[in-house]
Amino acid sequence: TMKNTVEAEFVDLPSLVNCQFVDVFVSIHAVKVQNAGKMKEEMDVRKKPITVSSVDDLENVSEGVGVLVIDSGCCNDSGLRELDFSRFHCLREVRVGDECFENVDEVKLIGLSQLERVEIGKQCFYEYNNWDYYGPEGHFYLKDCERVRELKMGRYSFHDYSMCEIENVPSLEVIEMGELNEESHNFRSASLELKSDSERMR
Repeated sequence: TMKNTVEAEFVDLPSLVNCQFVDVFVSIHAVKVQNAGKMKEEMDVRKKPITVSSVDDLENVSEGVGVLVIDSGCCNDSGLRELDFSRFHCLREVRVGDECFENVDEVKLIGLSQLERVEIGKQCFYEYNNWDYYGPEGHFYLKDCERVRELKMGRYSFHDYSMCEIENVPSLEVIEMGELNEESHNFRSASLELKSDSERMR
């Protein structure tokens, strides 16, 4: 619905209390929101970064969020094993601080048509303080995200992951893992696959 709409106006709708958009306004360039009740909140969440400091915060984030920021040192709950961003259909950018998601062993960034940038800090998706710990084989997926341009991550992130799959990301320009002249330890035991319709690089 309205995927090709480039301009939209929502004016004098003060009683509007509920609205939900799924895969709409993908091509929007200009929006006017004036005295439009719940619509203003819906449009604001797409523009302003939303910061998460706990698993509860993450579960309650609006599906229409545009920029998602994860504070450093959070979301390390033992019960959080999978992180799937697919419900955030308007997501343009993900920023994860340092030392987050230490118990997560599967990360999915799949089918996010608006995603442009992913930045992950140091020592994420890894139980850094337990050197004798070797968790289950972790999987990281960045797939079918046609606009994503950058993927960056700091040292030791995804240390014990056995798979890093990057597929069908035609706009990808930058991949940065770890730091130059340092022991980075990203995907220590993993194979890296870059796939497209015409060729495969390893």
